[in-house]
Amino acid sequence: MPPPLEHVTNGVIAVDKSGKIVQVESNVNESQAKQIASKYGVSLFPLGSQKFLMPGLIDTHIHAPQYVFTGSGMDLQLLDWLNTFTFPRESRFNNTNYAKDAYSKVVDRVIRSGTTAASYYATIHLDASKALADIVEAKGQRAFVGKVNMDRNSPDYLIETTAQSLKDTEAFIQYVLGKKNSRITPIVTPRFVPSCTSELMKGLSGLATKYNVPIQSHLDENLDEIAWVKELHPDQPDYTSVYDSHGLLTNRSIMAHVVYPTDAERQLLKKRGAGISHCPNSNLSLRSGIAKIRQMMTEGQKVGLGTDVSGGYSPSILNNIRNGYFSAIAVALTIPRTSTSN
Repeated sequence: MPPPLEHVTNGVIAVDKSGKIVQVESNVNESQAKQIASKYGVSLFPLGSQKFLMPGLIDTHIHAPQYVFTGSGMDLQLLDWLNTFTFPRESRFNNTNYAKDAYSKVVDRVIRSGTTAASYYATIHLDASKALADIVEAKGQRAFVGKVNMDRNSPDYLIETTAQSLKDTEAFIQYVLGKKNSRITPIVTPRFVPSCTSELMKGLSGLATKYNVPIQSHLDENLDEIAWVKELHPDQPDYTSVYDSHGLLTNRSIMAHVVYPTDAERQLLKKRGAGISHCPNSNLSLRSGIAKIRQMMTEGQKVGLGTDVSGGYSPSILNNIRNGYFSAIAVALTIPRTSTSN
C-alpha cells in the first residue's frame, strides 16, 4: 500500500534551480520562508490562503481529439455516442492543421488542470498523431501518445486497412522514439476489440514487443459492448481473454473502465499485471455503470484515474477524484448491511 497522505500546512517546499525538491518544512513564518529561499538562491512564491500545492496529477486515459466536443451527447450510451458524436468528429483530424489547433488547446487545458502526465489517444491519422506528440513535447508534458487503430466495424470515413494500420503505427512509434525524449513514449492503441481484427491485434502485439512500448485500450465498459465482443469472439470465455489471446494483456497494458469484470477476468488482469484506468466521470456520464474499484484495489490490482474526455465531461483529474468518491459511496450503498456491519 502507498504511504499515508501527508498535509504540509503553512509550509515551504524548496525547489532548486535544477528542478529538484531539496527541502520541505511545515509551520514556518514569512521570515523563515525567506531564509530557506535565500539558502538555495531561488525566489519565494507565496500561494495565499485559497491555493494549494500538490504533486502533478496523472491522467491514465484521455482522448485528445474529443476535447473539441466535450460534454456532448450525454443522453446517449457508449455505442450510439461513438457513432453519433465521436467518429464524425474524429474524422476531421485527417486535416493536420485542424488537428494541430485542437491538440494545442487540449494539452494546454490539461496542463492548466494540474495534470503533468497523461496517456493520450489520438486518432487513426498518422500525421495528426505525430502533431500531438510534437505539441506535448513542446509544452513539456510527460505523456504516452498513441495512434488509434481501427480496421473493422467502423464507418467508411474512419477506417484503415490492416496493413496500413500496422504500417502507420510502426512509423508513429519510430517517429516518437526518434525524438529521444524520455518524457514522451509511444503507446500501442487498438481502440477496442470490436474495431480491431485478430490480424491487427496480433500485429500490434508484435510491435509492442519489438519496440518495448506499452499498450492501451478499453475493457468491459458497457454491457452492449461486452455482448458485441462475445458475438465477435465466441471462442473466448470473456472480453479480457480476447486481449490476452492476442498478446495485448501485459504488465505494461492500461485497460480503461473495467466496469463489469467477472471474477475470472479480475484474476487474469492481476496475473498479467495489467493496469486499470478508473474513469468515474465517464462511467456516470454515459451511464455505463459504476466500477467496484475498492474491491479491485483490495485484490491488489493496479488502478489509476482517467478523465476519458470526452465520455467524461471534464479534463480535470480533481473532478474525477470527486466522482470517484461518490461512485464508491454508491457501490457501498448496494452492499447488504446488518446492524453490526461496518
